[in-house]
Amino acid sequence: MPPEFAVPSWAVELLDPFASSADGPEGSTVDEDLAFIASLDWMSGGDDGTVLVARAPGRLDVMGGIADYSGALVLQLPLREGCYAALRRTSAETDGDAAIIVTSRAHAGDGRAERVLVPLSALVRRARSCDDAPAKRARTSAACAAAEPIGWDEWAALKATWPADELWAAYVVGGLLVLMHDGFIVPVTGRYADDDGADDGRRSGVGESDDGFVEPVRLCGRAVFGDRRLDVSRDVVELLLESEVPADKGVSSSAAVEVATLSALAHAFGAARLTTDPRELALCAQRVENHAVGAPCGVMDQMASAVGLRAQLMALECQPATVRGHVQLPAHLRLWGIDSGVRHSVGGADYGSVRAAAFMGRALLADARAAAGSAPAPLEYLVHVRPSELDSAAPAERAPAERAGGATHRPTLAHMLPETMSGAAFLAAHPHGHGDSATRVEPERAYAVRAAVSHPIREHARAQQFELLLAAPPSARQLDALGEIMYASHASYSAVGLGSDATDDIVRRVRARGGTCGLHGAKITGGGSGGTVCVLTDDSDAAERAVREIAREYGEARLPGGAPARVFEGSSRGAAQFGALLLRREA
Repeated sequence: MPPEFAVPSWAVELLDPFASSADGPEGSTVDEDLAFIASLDWMSGGDDGTVLVARAPGRLDVMGGIADYSGALVLQLPLREGCYAALRRTSAETDGDAAIIVTSRAHAGDGRAERVLVPLSALVRRARSCDDAPAKRARTSAACAAAEPIGWDEWAALKATWPADELWAAYVVGGLLVLMHDGFIVPVTGRYADDDGADDGRRSGVGESDDGFVEPVRLCGRAVFGDRRLDVSRDVVELLLESEVPADKGVSSSAAVEVATLSALAHAFGAARLTTDPRELALCAQRVENHAVGAPCGVMDQMASAVGLRAQLMALECQPATVRGHVQLPAHLRLWGIDSGVRHSVGGADYGSVRAAAFMGRALLADARAAAGSAPAPLEYLVHVRPSELDSAAPAERAPAERAGGATHRPTLAHMLPETMSGAAFLAAHPHGHGDSATRVEPERAYAVRAAVSHPIREHARAQQFELLLAAPPSARQLDALGEIMYASHASYSAVGLGSDATDDIVRRVRARGGTCGLHGAKITGGGSGGTVCVLTDDSDAAERAVREIAREYGEARLPGGAPARVFEGSSRGAAQFGALLLRREA
């Protein structure tokens, strides 16, 4: 039973996410959910006394990882830890005070600003007639004029004026800007009203109208209405974030923030498509990461946070984002995460250069296949090349045979790729670039092309084998095979330059204990270069003790003060399953 909290000044209108305890204690976040609601006394509610609450989890990367941007199959588990986003809409006391105000409890005392305010006027270029607005669907008041959101170059210039301790807010404010660009939120200037001049009362996201700017949204099975217009001269949007997902640990803390924020905004502004299509929600969140934050990530983190189901592996084919299904983890197996304590970032130079090298290699492979006449169609995703093709002999006209020891040898297609290649050499042969909008080829940099191509092609095959093995009958052979796939994936990360000594240490400790202790496999996760190690074990007390012993021993050897490494366990529902809560102030 959940603890008895002091009764907050809220009536919980829609309780579906809390109503079912059938999920079991491992997956239930009811205690955390109710605790967050009880803490919302500081938010007195919007203009009609309402607050919206959304939630999105972090994720544990089981297989696939960085191969997502090459179209690979990835298997992802939504974590128990998640991010809450509470939103209210109010009116500025005076014109010109309209703003988005973001508060993060997680940043208290960590050197980052706890509260960031950005004027809404900074996010738009100019006003124009509402009749001119591309997102306009029906009439609106003549007193209302549409505004054009700033472009991404202007956004970068705006961020450059922020103090360093406020840059984290780009994950949230950037979400509002993405929804403006995509037409889900329509920025306007001037008081919007019904024809009689009275305020229509729908700014908080809960009114009814036949106005084309109002679309139905669904909160936990009930339809309400939200107004897509945002008055950049008088509206105030306040967001309170509280995240249990630790930053820079390779468990998608940024995706949890992005998805929770966008879910709250979508429900508040009546963006019905985003509230009913979690894939679209995740793609919007990826655009936040790529364009608003500037991190060249794929879409798997956002998809796992938005679409994931508790205690199931989301099987996502990243072409660009097709959920093949959700794989139930067999009852005899369990997944854990052990934090290495080494900070990880997908915005780092290593991750970006490996991604750029993969796209460079895709262009080179497409050239080789076209020259051989075997594949005239464009190579859309690297994983459309099979490992057997990569290991096959290159065409004779591209790779003349060599004689050694009396035998004739022809280099494989993989070995026709340069081990390293300068950006300048690539751009000379491909002046139109490498085809990736999230990274750029720097002429002065050397890129490890061959390894960057090999990893996603082979990781895609490993993930497919892993998925098939999970459905096999329980046996020692099944456990050994699953573990070997994970160890091979870990080694491939190191080969491509995204490993770390710390994660290698954890994997070695898991391998040393092995199956006799119920430990079967381990691998680095996500973008690599530190972060969290995923561990596959028996569902047994002995295996749990072994995992916690490794966390303790590793912490004593490597972490400041010798504290045990953090262990991630359990799972929770994704943002789409959680929906949103509409909280209304008691009368």
